[in-house]
Amino acid sequence: MQSEDVVAYARECLGTPFHHQGRVVGKDGGLDCVGVLIHIAKRCGRTPQDKQAYPRTGDGAALRRCLADNGLSLLSQEEGHRAGDVLLFRVDSRRSPGHVGVRTSDGLVQALWKLRCCEIAYPDDLWLDRFVEAWRFPNG
Repeated sequence: MQSEDVVAYARECLGTPFHHQGRVVGKDGGLDCVGVLIHIAKRCGRTPQDKQAYPRTGDGAALRRCLADNGLSLLSQEEGHRAGDVLLFRVDSRRSPGHVGVRTSDGLVQALWKLRCCEIAYPDDLWLDRFVEAWRFPNG
């Protein structure tokens, strides 16, 4: 799938209310950050590997398994990241990684409980400090 497709499918989620372990796009639905990834995988014609037994505070190991199980590849630091890549973050400075967002040309599409819905967030120093690693969908 092309990075432009990943971004377009992620943008389809904008405005969807936040719902922990939600998987339904739209104003009457609900999504969390993994739900955005599952939506993208479905729109790309893939059968997503979806395990919903995870805590609201995030589980870095489970989140990495979800990314890998859905065919995403971990990028090296030398590769950098670009629009269409999935960025993994710590929710706060003390925790293991527990949140993902899809990079666009102008920010991150993310569903985060603090935002109450899926929206574009603009990375600031706080998020950049919590960035852990980048992943890419196949053929992205």
